Amino acid sequence: MAVRIAVKLARHTVAPDKEAIREAATRLPTGLRERLAAAFGTLNDADPKLLTTTPLPALAPPIESVAELAAELDAGA
Repeated sequence: MAVRIAVKLARHTVAPDKEAIREAATRLPTGLRERLAAAFGTLNDADPKLLTTTPLPALAPPIESVAELAAELDAGA
């Protein structure tokens, strides 16, 4: 939503604000960066630290019986 508003108001934006928007765009996904680049010109390079993902921990195996569910509930209490 914020990108949509920024693009819509781009022609009314003054130079210092445009630079702030270009800087903030380094933290956005590629699709949103492209929309801002179309309205505000060349953007700064994306921050590679922000574009990497952290793997999620493995899920516990599914509970397949009532006995397993009871044991799991007892262990958590």
